[in-house]
Amino acid sequence: MVERLKEMKAFSVTKPTGAFYLYPKLLLDVESPDFTKQLIEKANVAVMPGTAFSMKGEKYVRISYANSMENISEAMNRVQRMVRQIMKP
Repeated sequence: MVERLKEMKAFSVTKPTGAFYLYPKLLLDVESPDFTKQLIEKANVAVMPGTAFSMKGEKYVRISYANSMENISEAMNRVQRMVRQIMKP
């Protein structure tokens, strides 16, 4: 997931050291609650906005990877398609 998110050039992400989730920073011109809403509505992928965890969480999303590799791969494909739509001029 870390490498896939980095390849999208829409996230700044580091490898987690002991959790089952990632907390990447959005590099897109969209607020995290709006981004997560678009993901669930248009891509059927559920992530949490960073603002749900902290006042400093804007521009971050929390992504759990407690799932099968097949489901994670499909979710990353869907996220990538959504990111491409957002990045279109």
